[in-house]
Amino acid sequence: MSTQSIPNSNNIKVCVTGATGFIASHIVYQLLLKGYTVHGTVRSLPKGQEELMSALLKFDQFSEDGQKKLSEEMMKERLICFEGDLLKEGCFEKAIEGCRFVQHTASPYKIDVKDPQTDLVDPALKGTLNVVNECIKLRKTQSNEDSNRLQRIILTSSIAAIVDTALPDKVYTEEDWNELSGLDKNPYFYSKVVAEKAAWKVLRQAELEHGNEFLELAVINPSAVVGRPIFEKQVNQSHESIQKIANGEFPAIFNLAFVFVDVKDVATAHVAAMEHEIDNRSRFLPSKGERFIAAGDETTNMKQMCDLFRELFPNPPNTWIKNVPSFSMEGGFGNAVAKFAGLFQPKGVRQLVNSSVGKPTYFSNKKIRETFGMTFMDAKTQIKISTEHLLKLGLIK
Repeated sequence: MSTQSIPNSNNIKVCVTGATGFIASHIVYQLLLKGYTVHGTVRSLPKGQEELMSALLKFDQFSEDGQKKLSEEMMKERLICFEGDLLKEGCFEKAIEGCRFVQHTASPYKIDVKDPQTDLVDPALKGTLNVVNECIKLRKTQSNEDSNRLQRIILTSSIAAIVDTALPDKVYTEEDWNELSGLDKNPYFYSKVVAEKAAWKVLRQAELEHGNEFLELAVINPSAVVGRPIFEKQVNQSHESIQKIANGEFPAIFNLAFVFVDVKDVATAHVAAMEHEIDNRSRFLPSKGERFIAAGDETTNMKQMCDLFRELFPNPPNTWIKNVPSFSMEGGFGNAVAKFAGLFQPKGVRQLVNSSVGKPTYFSNKKIRETFGMTFMDAKTQIKISTEHLLKLGLIK
């Protein structure tokens, strides 16, 4: 998928929060390749900037086409980092200043936590509101005649804000909202719901108060994000699902299913939302509620994953394949066994298993494909790239 070419992109500044994150670092990479100047927020300086630049250069050096596109000199000129703390009010002010677009991706992703409110909901909600309120504050000082004024916020949400436990055979779209999660049931899902709804509420109010050309909002709702990270040792929660199956941590094949999406596709979706009708400053009015599911075309069940492992990584030489389960327990008895086994897992994992076993989720990515011309990596390639990444790190044995 190729996004449109934007003239004079080197005159446009884009803020990316949590710039060292799995998705965010890929957004930074794509923006730099397109000629934008990036304001990235990191936890600490100068360490955060040095690590980000080093990781980007190394990733670029080993890109698929073998062509180096980034240089240290170019990044020193067009990648500017700022310290940013999700919970610290006002800390995003300098990072957002001078930017026409804000890509807000920073949010914790943990399934098992001790205190869901403190560890998940507060950072997601307060972080989102801190960024959104800073954008509103800056925009109030700018004239509608200023062509470089802050225009559009692209917010990373999740399919967790769309559905918790899937209804049988239902295909979920951007119109759906997760109404089931809470602090005591899949709190990570709940944190995404709360943060996204808060952003819509605040920006719709701002639209009412300041008019149709004040600020735009587009939300990207990715499914389980996998793929090769910019930071070579980075592993996220979705990678761990692949890792656990490959390592035989499941004694049998259960009725579990996954909707994966490659991280590069997710980053492309964010950039596409930013560039889409870039000169139409009311294209993504908050009142329009424009959300976009960024998900692969397929729901892949555990049996299909195990079959793909054997096809892609035959033994020999891949002796670890013997750990991949082959015995099927995909029926009702297997569902009961999986839920019983979940009783011995941490609470967050147990809740996730109970919500998903025997309940595959299906999503429509029609809107994002038709609006942005997106195409998505197939599940076989997603799993191949992610498994190779985990093997390189020695996490599959």
